[in-house]
Amino acid sequence: MSRIVVPARARLVYVESRGWLLGKLGIKVLVIAGVIFVWGPLVAGRPQAMRLVGWLVWAAIALLALGAVVRVAEAVLGAGCMAYVLSLSLCDTSSRIPADAKPQWEDRIRTAEAKGMEPLVEPTLARWFTAPFRERRKDVVDRVATMIRTTPIAGYVGCCHAISALNLTDRLSAIKLPTIVIVGEDDPGTPVAASRLIAENIKGARLEIISSAAHLSNIEQPEAFNRALSSFLEKVG
Repeated sequence: MSRIVVPARARLVYVESRGWLLGKLGIKVLVIAGVIFVWGPLVAGRPQAMRLVGWLVWAAIALLALGAVVRVAEAVLGAGCMAYVLSLSLCDTSSRIPADAKPQWEDRIRTAEAKGMEPLVEPTLARWFTAPFRERRKDVVDRVATMIRTTPIAGYVGCCHAISALNLTDRLSAIKLPTIVIVGEDDPGTPVAASRLIAENIKGARLEIISSAAHLSNIEQPEAFNRALSSFLEKVG
């Protein structure tokens, strides 16, 4: 196991999203700007208690593997399971799903339950990556395709139900934390307009638009994404 140098002032972040995992192409632990990122398996649709247990297990693994005592400063655990949050990094996301988009989520649920994940692979890739990237980086796209194809149907359906009910725009003004909102310029699912709305409703929020990137901007443009995130994390301390 290669040695990881841990900064004196470190923060630990648990990231559940499998997109982040694939964004780093299989790396389990990453250090950026003094922040230690650890990601675990998809647990969508499972009880929040299980999510919390998963976080504790992965946090313990990280501490043991790194051989360092770190302060938990951010925990991305989903609604109702956040603890010790000092800042927010909201990436390629939305605060509300428009009513006219809900039928799309219902269609995805029906497709997954009736036919499995295979019919959803190509449409998802088309939303997640720009056409030039899909053509240029077939190696990366194939790995993400495998991730989609092997996603548990129950987990996928649970995510679809949760996302389609998203309606939090009116609560954004209650957020008082330093916040960065990052979005791919060509993201069709959670477009720039959705990110701009979030940034406009959180006082002091910073909006970063990543050029030539769709929904997985951290994979399509890792240098630009990491530069924006690192700059933000260095400033919030």
